[in-house]
Amino acid sequence: MNELTQIQAQISFGLDVQAFMQSDMGKYLTERANNDREAALEALKDVDADDPKAIRKLQNDAKCAENFLLWMGEAVAEGQNAERAFIEVTD
Repeated sequence: MNELTQIQAQISFGLDVQAFMQSDMGKYLTERANNDREAALEALKDVDADDPKAIRKLQNDAKCAENFLLWMGEAVAEGQNAERAFIEVTD
């Protein structure tokens, strides 16, 4: 795939992710991820410090939710960066 085609694909993917995140499903998943992350972090305050399995589970719960939000944000940012690169290449 040549460079312009790859850039266009990144732009398209970023726009698709952005549209998804603004859809009802995207908003629902974002809300769920934020709620799960906050619940896990809140639960860490009260978990038994002598229970490493419980601590790891809560850390994992928070990280998984955080990763979803991070991946979606990265996809949008990569699309925006590709759009800027496309403008530079085509000017």
